[in-house]
Amino acid sequence: MAHINLPEGLPGIRGPMALRLETSKPLNELAEVLLRSNNTLTRGERELIATYVSYLNDCFFCQNAHGALAQHYLGCDIEQMDKMKINPEATPISESSKHSSPLPLVYKKVENKLLLSRLKKQKG
Repeated sequence: MAHINLPEGLPGIRGPMALRLETSKPLNELAEVLLRSNNTLTRGERELIATYVSYLNDCFFCQNAHGALAQHYLGCDIEQMDKMKINPEATPISESSKHSSPLPLVYKKVENKLLLSRLKKQKG
Protein backbone atom coordinates (compact mmCIF):
# COMPACT_ATOMS: atom_id res chain seq x y z
CA MET A 1 0.00 0.00 0.00
CA ALA A 2 1.42 3.33 -1.06
CA HIS A 3 1.64 6.12 1.51
CA ILE A 4 1.31 8.73 -1.20
CA ASN A 5 -1.31 9.08 -3.90
CA LEU A 6 0.18 7.56 -7.04
CA PRO A 7 -1.17 7.77 -10.58
CA GLU A 8 -3.56 4.94 -11.48
CA GLY A 9 -2.48 2.35 -13.99
CA LEU A 10 1.26 2.63 -13.34
CA PRO A 11 2.32 -0.43 -11.34
CA GLY A 12 5.55 -0.96 -9.44
CA ILE A 13 8.23 1.68 -9.61
CA ARG A 14 6.54 3.38 -12.57
CA GLY A 15 4.03 5.19 -10.31
CA PRO A 16 6.61 6.99 -8.15
CA MET A 17 8.62 7.82 -11.27
CA ALA A 18 5.58 9.43 -12.93
CA LEU A 19 4.50 11.28 -9.78
CA ARG A 20 7.54 13.52 -9.80
CA LEU A 21 9.70 13.39 -12.89
CA GLU A 22 12.81 14.47 -10.98
CA THR A 23 12.66 11.16 -9.09
CA SER A 24 12.89 9.04 -12.26
CA LYS A 25 16.65 9.24 -12.70
CA PRO A 26 17.58 8.51 -9.04
CA LEU A 27 15.05 5.64 -8.84
CA ASN A 28 16.40 4.07 -12.03
CA GLU A 29 19.98 4.48 -10.79
CA LEU A 30 19.08 2.80 -7.49
CA ALA A 31 17.42 -0.11 -9.28
CA GLU A 32 20.45 -0.45 -11.55
CA VAL A 33 22.85 -0.61 -8.59
CA LEU A 34 20.69 -3.04 -6.62
CA LEU A 35 19.91 -5.43 -9.45
CA ARG A 36 22.79 -5.24 -11.89
CA SER A 37 26.04 -4.05 -10.32
CA ASN A 38 28.77 -6.47 -9.25
CA ASN A 39 27.77 -7.98 -5.94
CA THR A 40 28.07 -11.10 -3.80
CA LEU A 41 24.73 -12.30 -5.18
CA THR A 42 24.29 -13.10 -8.85
CA ARG A 43 21.88 -11.08 -10.99
CA GLY A 44 19.60 -14.10 -11.07
CA GLU A 45 19.55 -14.36 -7.28
CA ARG A 46 18.76 -10.65 -6.93
CA GLU A 47 15.97 -10.88 -9.50
CA LEU A 48 14.64 -13.92 -7.64
CA ILE A 49 14.51 -11.93 -4.41
CA ALA A 50 12.77 -9.07 -6.26
CA THR A 51 10.28 -11.59 -7.69
CA TYR A 52 9.46 -12.95 -4.25
CA VAL A 53 9.12 -9.55 -2.57
CA SER A 54 6.94 -8.34 -5.46
CA TYR A 55 4.79 -11.45 -5.03
CA LEU A 56 4.36 -10.70 -1.32
CA ASN A 57 3.48 -7.10 -2.22
CA ASP A 58 0.87 -8.51 -4.62
CA CYS A 59 2.29 -6.57 -7.57
CA PHE A 60 1.50 -8.65 -10.65
CA PHE A 61 3.55 -6.42 -12.95
CA CYS A 62 6.73 -6.45 -10.83
CA GLN A 63 6.67 -10.14 -9.92
CA ASN A 64 6.33 -11.08 -13.59
CA ALA A 65 8.94 -8.60 -14.83
CA HIS A 66 11.49 -9.68 -12.20
CA GLY A 67 10.42 -13.32 -12.59
CA ALA A 68 11.13 -13.27 -16.32
CA LEU A 69 14.62 -11.89 -15.69
CA ALA A 70 15.25 -14.43 -12.91
CA GLN A 71 14.18 -17.23 -15.25
CA HIS A 72 16.57 -15.95 -17.91
CA TYR A 73 19.56 -15.57 -15.58
CA LEU A 74 18.94 -18.80 -13.66
CA GLY A 75 17.86 -20.95 -16.58
CA CYS A 76 14.60 -22.04 -14.99
CA ASP A 77 10.96 -21.90 -16.01
CA ILE A 78 7.73 -20.33 -14.81
CA GLU A 79 6.72 -23.46 -12.87
CA GLN A 80 9.87 -23.13 -10.76
CA MET A 81 9.09 -19.45 -10.16
CA ASP A 82 5.57 -20.34 -9.02
CA LYS A 83 6.90 -23.05 -6.67
CA MET A 84 9.40 -20.58 -5.22
CA LYS A 85 6.66 -18.06 -4.46
CA ILE A 86 4.58 -20.68 -2.63
CA ASN A 87 7.44 -22.36 -0.75
CA PRO A 88 10.68 -20.36 -0.91
CA GLU A 89 12.41 -22.31 1.83
CA ALA A 90 12.16 -25.58 -0.11
CA THR A 91 12.89 -24.32 -3.61
CA PRO A 92 16.49 -24.48 -4.86
CA ILE A 93 17.59 -21.56 -7.00
CA SER A 94 19.69 -23.42 -9.55
CA GLU A 95 22.30 -26.11 -9.81
CA SER A 96 24.97 -23.58 -10.76
CA SER A 97 24.35 -21.12 -7.91
CA LYS A 98 27.45 -20.23 -5.89
CA HIS A 99 25.33 -19.64 -2.80
CA SER A 100 22.60 -21.37 -0.92
CA SER A 101 19.25 -19.77 -1.58
CA PRO A 102 18.92 -16.26 -0.13
CA LEU A 103 15.16 -16.71 -0.01
CA PRO A 104 14.79 -18.28 3.46
CA LEU A 105 16.45 -15.21 5.02
CA VAL A 106 14.40 -12.82 2.87
CA TYR A 107 11.25 -14.81 3.64
CA LYS A 108 11.76 -14.53 7.40
CA LYS A 109 12.55 -10.80 7.30
CA VAL A 110 9.60 -9.96 5.04
CA GLU A 111 7.18 -12.19 6.94
CA ASN A 112 8.21 -10.54 10.22
CA LYS A 113 7.60 -7.07 8.75
CA LEU A 114 4.22 -8.13 7.34
CA LEU A 115 3.23 -9.56 10.71
CA LEU A 116 4.25 -6.36 12.52
CA SER A 117 2.34 -4.28 9.97
CA ARG A 118 -0.80 -6.38 10.47
CA LEU A 119 -0.52 -6.13 14.25
CA LYS A 120 -0.21 -2.33 14.06
CA LYS A 121 -3.32 -2.14 11.88
CA GLN A 122 -5.27 -4.31 14.33
CA LYS A 123 -4.33 -2.06 17.24
CA GLY A 124 -5.59 0.88 15.20
